[in-house]
Amino acid sequence: MISKNFKTNIKSYLTIDIGNSFIKMGLFNENKELIDFSMFPSKKIDLDKIISKLETYKMKNIVSVIMGCVVKSYWEKLNLVLKNVLSIEAYRINEKTKFSFDSSGFIAKGIGDDLLALSEYAVRKNENSIAFSFGTSNVGLFIVDKKLIGVSISAGLESSYNSLISKASLLKKTKIDRASLLSYGQDTSGALESGYFHHRNGFLLSFVNSIKAKYDDKNFYIVASGNAATSFNNNHFVEINKYAILEGYLNILTINIK
Repeated sequence: MISKNFKTNIKSYLTIDIGNSFIKMGLFNENKELIDFSMFPSKKIDLDKIISKLETYKMKNIVSVIMGCVVKSYWEKLNLVLKNVLSIEAYRINEKTKFSFDSSGFIAKGIGDDLLALSEYAVRKNENSIAFSFGTSNVGLFIVDKKLIGVSISAGLESSYNSLISKASLLKKTKIDRASLLSYGQDTSGALESGYFHHRNGFLLSFVNSIKAKYDDKNFYIVASGNAATSFNNNHFVEINKYAILEGYLNILTINIK
């Protein structure tokens, strides 16, 4: 939820997530409330639009910026834009970065910045957490006793769906409700909606069940984030927070700029 609680004389923080499909920016006030959110396609970056957005932040008293990136070639480009427009450089996650959890060498293994941010968000909720990101890929990760244990990655909902549509000529003009909870369909759109739901729900359910079976003495907090994170239909309570990764970046920033 985006807060309208902002005064020009208080500090604010900018978090940026550069993903394979989108660049997301979140502006937070000093109370860690999200006060502005914007999103831009990352396949073909329109720097003019990003610069125009950053221009509107000049009076927001931004004291720190953190930028995570899975498309490494974009990081320097956008950091230069930040320096030119806001006269500030972004904090970059590295092997010396501190977290509220034990990252267990995952940075050296190449884990994405966004997943570290998601882990940071989740562990602030519960030291035993299961977190999901539904975007270009479906990702599940879990933390036990504040230690990141493992990650699972599969093809994303949209990439799988778009691949199917591109190869099946009869489906190309079909429109679907991506938030549908249909168990099954009785026409083409309904069948596709059902498949989309089962893909999303099935990945989450399988991952959660496998973790809970191994750690049956733990009570896990579960959160889902990402553009394709919508409703689920299973026996687990799942918090849906599309800003969880941006909030996680903010938490990482505040730990490391003291």
